Amino acid sequence: MSVLSPFSGRVRNLAEAPKTKFARKMLGEGIGVEPTEGRATSPVNGEVVQVFPTKHAVTIATDSNVELMIQVGMESNELEGKGFQVHVKEKDQVKKGDPLITFDVDLLKNNLTSILSPVVVVNPNKIKEIHYTDVTNAKHNQTILYDVELAADGDSME
Repeated sequence: MSVLSPFSGRVRNLAEAPKTKFARKMLGEGIGVEPTEGRATSPVNGEVVQVFPTKHAVTIATDSNVELMIQVGMESNELEGKGFQVHVKEKDQVKKGDPLITFDVDLLKNNLTSILSPVVVVNPNKIKEIHYTDVTNAKHNQTILYDVELAADGDSME
């Protein structure tokens, strides 16, 4: 299963994230993108399972039950929704490239410690391995960030 970039921007390892829980992969395995434009699109086909009340993040479940969280920026929940507009709701079916969140990049750059935006698998028990691409600049809905190898029973990353 391929995961497209929901953002256009510079691709970075989450180990560089200033927020420890992402750097330590406590929230999941994945990668980050520093967005250069204010939109996040769906990186996969699936169902929206969570829209954060602060409008900064969305979680999507794929048909193979891999759950991806797409978050805009670090500590962006502290903006309490300011500068964000969400275009989906829970239980919506989405296709690759569908709009999820639009946001004010300048507002985020001026108010956050980092605009590095994680794209993480939050249920690693469903996957065996992630194969990252070596791309350094991503285009939303065009660039593959990583391929997920699904786990057979008893063969997961956990």
